[in-house]
Amino acid sequence: MGYAEISSPRVAGSRQGRLAFLADPNGVRIEPLQRSEKFRIAPITSGPVRRLSYVALAAPDLDAAVEFYGTHLGMQPDPSDDSPDTASFRLGNDSVKLRKSLPPATTPINHPGLAATDPRPDTQDPDGNRLTYRHDL
Repeated sequence: MGYAEISSPRVAGSRQGRLAFLADPNGVRIEPLQRSEKFRIAPITSGPVRRLSYVALAAPDLDAAVEFYGTHLGMQPDPSDDSPDTASFRLGNDSVKLRKSLPPATTPINHPGLAATDPRPDTQDPDGNRLTYRHDL
């Protein structure tokens, strides 16, 4: 189905569900997690950033990644993403942006998108990784 198993499903360390680790078709390590209880924190109500909007992942084989995240994981496509080099998927409040290429980075998660209360220019975190602010509240 386009993935490689890194570890078999097991009880999470928190004892609040089960998890496994997989590599998607482009070798990105993902952690499917099934919680046994509701596990969301209250919304952030102060400061310019309200939530994580998305995480961008490198997907040089974009077609295989679209098949994996859309068909096999059951995430819903985001129709507002009409770029030929990207594809976005949503599952509830969580979303992932697949990009054929990402700028060089110092950490594996090198392009998170943050939902902000006001428009802000793209910037970098202290490690030099790209941060994109989306004014989508």
